[in-house]
Amino acid sequence: MANIIKKVSPLKFTFRDFGLFLLFAIIFWLPRGFKLDQFVATDETAWLFRSANFYYALGQRDFAATNLNSSPGVVTMWVGTAAFLIEYPEYRGLGQGLFPPYEFIRFLDFLELQSVNPWDILVTSRVIMVLLLTAVITTGFIIAKQLFGTLPALMGFLLIAFDPFFIALTRTAHLDAPMGSFILLSMLTFLIFLYKSKHNLWLFLSGFIAGIGILAKIPTLFCFPVVGLLLFLKFREDRKNGQFVNTGLKRYWGGLVKPLVLWGSALLLAIIIFWPAMWSSPLESIMWIIRTPTSIAASVYEISNNEVVPTSFLTAFNKVFSQLSNLDYLRYLRVYIWRTTPTALFGLLAALIAYKKQYNPFSDEPIRKSILGLLWFVLIYTAFITIIKKSSDKYYIPVHIMLDLIAGIGWVSLLNGMKNTDWFNKTRRLSYLILAGLVIYQLTIALISFPYYFSYYNPLLGGSRKAGETRFVGVGEGLDQVGEYLNLKPGAESMRVLSWYSIGCLSYFFDGETNFINFTNQWDQQGLLADSDYLVTYTNQWHRRLPEKLISTLEGIEPEHSIWINNIEYARIYDTNTLPQELFEPEEIPSPP
Repeated sequence: MANIIKKVSPLKFTFRDFGLFLLFAIIFWLPRGFKLDQFVATDETAWLFRSANFYYALGQRDFAATNLNSSPGVVTMWVGTAAFLIEYPEYRGLGQGLFPPYEFIRFLDFLELQSVNPWDILVTSRVIMVLLLTAVITTGFIIAKQLFGTLPALMGFLLIAFDPFFIALTRTAHLDAPMGSFILLSMLTFLIFLYKSKHNLWLFLSGFIAGIGILAKIPTLFCFPVVGLLLFLKFREDRKNGQFVNTGLKRYWGGLVKPLVLWGSALLLAIIIFWPAMWSSPLESIMWIIRTPTSIAASVYEISNNEVVPTSFLTAFNKVFSQLSNLDYLRYLRVYIWRTTPTALFGLLAALIAYKKQYNPFSDEPIRKSILGLLWFVLIYTAFITIIKKSSDKYYIPVHIMLDLIAGIGWVSLLNGMKNTDWFNKTRRLSYLILAGLVIYQLTIALISFPYYFSYYNPLLGGSRKAGETRFVGVGEGLDQVGEYLNLKPGAESMRVLSWYSIGCLSYFFDGETNFINFTNQWDQQGLLADSDYLVTYTNQWHRRLPEKLISTLEGIEPEHSIWINNIEYARIYDTNTLPQELFEPEEIPSPP
């Protein structure tokens, strides 16, 4: 392991690299490519709906209508469009028009009239998303190989490939996995430009990839301050070392302003190419992108004509700072610790030790600076994402995979530093065996949760069992098994079920009729309950205690059946004939004093 990193041209791509690309692509795909027809995550149904509108708008050349004011989620909607082209290409020309927001039921009814199963389209979207992200992450591995060396990059990307939380997200047709993947690829490409090769092609590619990342999800914009900061630090270092020929303003232009302009121009070009809304209303679309981060952070919205409209920029900006005192600044640190693996956590400790002692490859100055560059992203992204009042574990996935990479490099570097000890000299290949063991362990704890990878939680904190007792868990997994259980009952096709997360998560798997429990604290669905054969409650519904009367009444009642996955109880099924009468009576609301 003495020479695990070689100084090679960052622009070099050999047949060996191509072979590594194919091998790693297969490795990355394997834990993701099977049983994609299992449960439905809660937000996937909404993005299938938006993809349908996106596809229809494209078919009608109504490019302005592809701005659905949703994150913007363009990458996911392109994936959904490809799925429609495969499963139901006729959708674009049936004249049904664009379905307004919040009318997902009408969309499902329309598909049912056409004898089309939305689940088939969604599964195809998942297949395409897995293939897309396999290509993106594998490209990132090849670039990281040029930056950090073959073995450090391989170890880091194997930890990424077998990260249970990342596996879970990459198997869904949603936003966060593509956002995190494009952010990682953009940052690695930028670091190649900054510390390995001053060729502007790398700078352009970094900006272009970041532009696609923004189209995946708006928080990719947080790359911009990171790129600006790293350019400034490099410019200050080069100026101190006397590496600029030009003086005065020309020095600032060539070393700082010009690279930032080129990066930003490439970013804009990607947005123009891949977002059809830019083809008809570019100024409005760009202003929406600029305005959205502050509006999201403020969580201030108005409802107008059934459309979600952000409030004014100034109002939203003021709201951001007024809510700072109420934020939990450590919530994403807790998210990370719960969702990561022991291999990654101890790998970060190994990286800290190896970095301080400058073990190979941390003895290489460009690599040390590149690691610091990734850590700058972690800090800046964490700061910005914390300001956003709305929280979700999946929002933090860009940090997860970056820290996986650093942890993998840390393991290699620490073992390099220990290679001269007597203990290591006794077994020449011991370090390689340790690395292989770490990767196998990471893969094993992931596969234990297959295919419900979202049910994985860090065993160092008590694992899934402890998480199920103490944390807000569940994104729809388990409701597929509820549907399968109820389908075994006689006359399932004519049964009615009242359920939390009923649309898609349960309805795609249950042969009968499903209705959903309102996301409100007041229990006002006595009529629907009386007309239902079964009631299904869900784990995060208990956590939220919504509605309070329903949850408190059910606490002393044994369900007919419970769904357990990986030591977490996800769903409880109740025969409505066994429920107490008080649930069928109107809830008394106290009169105001």
